[in-house]
Amino acid sequence: MVTSYAIIGAGIAGLALARKLSQSGDARVTVIEKSDLVGGRILSRVLDNGAGIAELGAGRFDAVAHERVSRLAYALGLETIPFAFVLSPLQRGLHEQTWHLLKGFCGELSDYFNMLSPRDRQRMNLEQAALNSLGRRKFDYLVEMCGYDLLRNTDLSFEEGFQLLRHHPETGGLFADERRKWMCFREGFSALATALQAELVQRVEFCLEHELTRIEIRPGGGYELGFETRSGKKSRSFDKVIFAIPLGNVLRLRGISLSPTLRDGISAVPLTKAYFSYTDRWWDGMGLEGRCFTSASIFRKVYFPREGKFLLVYSDGRSAHALHDAFVHDRGIHMAFVEAIRDVLPFALGDDIIPHPVSAEHQFWPEGISFWRSGINLVPAGFWPIGDDAVVCSDLFTNYPGWVEGALASAERVLEHLLPMPEGGTARMTEGVVI
Repeated sequence: MVTSYAIIGAGIAGLALARKLSQSGDARVTVIEKSDLVGGRILSRVLDNGAGIAELGAGRFDAVAHERVSRLAYALGLETIPFAFVLSPLQRGLHEQTWHLLKGFCGELSDYFNMLSPRDRQRMNLEQAALNSLGRRKFDYLVEMCGYDLLRNTDLSFEEGFQLLRHHPETGGLFADERRKWMCFREGFSALATALQAELVQRVEFCLEHELTRIEIRPGGGYELGFETRSGKKSRSFDKVIFAIPLGNVLRLRGISLSPTLRDGISAVPLTKAYFSYTDRWWDGMGLEGRCFTSASIFRKVYFPREGKFLLVYSDGRSAHALHDAFVHDRGIHMAFVEAIRDVLPFALGDDIIPHPVSAEHQFWPEGISFWRSGINLVPAGFWPIGDDAVVCSDLFTNYPGWVEGALASAERVLEHLLPMPEGGTARMTEGVVI
């Protein structure tokens, strides 16, 4: 008997689920996506005139700790290269001194972390712990030098905040025992989604530009879904439904609700990523290549790549909102960026040195990363079954919130829930059969 599956969302989790489900001869799989692109929160921009590839979504992974991403990349034959940017706090010339100063702050924070029991680390937020161990001024410097407004979020437990600092490529080197192998894709992170779609196109139905607006239980089993499309409203029925979209989008659907306790237990942090592309690498020879400079501006982190003719910008929290608003409403966004760059460099540079960009773009992610308040995961199984044949997949439910690895880990749990497994087997995302 053929079972029809609707996978809502064509991000990496949705595509990986479709890849595994479509290997079964009794499954009819449809991937439904509201935009005209696959990839979800992965968004690589190939810039004109060979300027490079700017990542406006997910951009890197840990080749050791993120084993599911590594296995999938290998299975698809994708070429990876090191992701290596040296954190350079505040200003060139001072950056080595401020880096060592920041490393000292992180050492003090580590000593306090190791002194506490796991329970106590969970009971206080990062800011409380930092104030206890560092004091107000050092904590303020820590936030500005690391470039993460998220560190001030009162919902972020000491445990999660400490691990965030320790396990990110820019800040991991501040901790003595941290050894990671951060990688990115030579053709951009979107190459992962493109390769998956190309493999699936002959055996999976893709419905792009279909926005799901409602879900209803179908008499006799299964679900009826309602969509808004370019050609009007449509309805379709499926035996099983898998949601592989941000949890906030699931909760806005007509026909689905979530316990207030669960809903209030989730904290969402916005992210904004942007790029400024130029006709040439005006920063060549300035000692900026391969560095990530942080500042107290809305351009919290500015990346100077070793290759390419663009600069990449990252902001989160309040800075993400401010940067998004500046791109939307401020025609002087370029000059504001120039001022931020001048703050990074010890000598003021004229407009002839920092030219007007040939293009600039940003992507605002309202729910860029979601995490559980105080680190208490209320969905520890790795997936949320919302009905007999409907389930939600999310990195939030795993030990890797905010990472593509988390999306794949949740997808594995979903498959184990929906498909019968051999005794002792797991639904790994990269092999042709379930093992």
